[in-house]
Amino acid sequence: MKEHPTHDPGPAPRYRWQETWPGEGHRDYQAWDGSRAFGRIMYESGGPTKDQWRWSISHIEGVKRHLGEQHNGWQPSPRLAAQKVEEHYERLMTFNGLSFGSRSHPE
Repeated sequence: MKEHPTHDPGPAPRYRWQETWPGEGHRDYQAWDGSRAFGRIMYESGGPTKDQWRWSISHIEGVKRHLGEQHNGWQPSPRLAAQKVEEHYERLMTFNGLSFGSRSHPE
């Protein structure tokens, strides 16, 4: 993620995050575990969730059963939103008996 860590409380991301729409200036990022995309975070610039970061889990091939918990929401910073995505992803994969964890970090 290109957000400045000084203004971004929360743990460093464990997986690779890259711009969803490279070069377009959106504050919108997609999570990757190797070649598998699994989630997204995006900055809300207006409305009732202004200045919050929306997080969500993507459709993941092979997932047949879903957790009985929230799979999207808002957090005050990109790192906290990314943490929600990564934690949910790992619980979801474990629950479905699927492998995960390449955790390729960007340069």
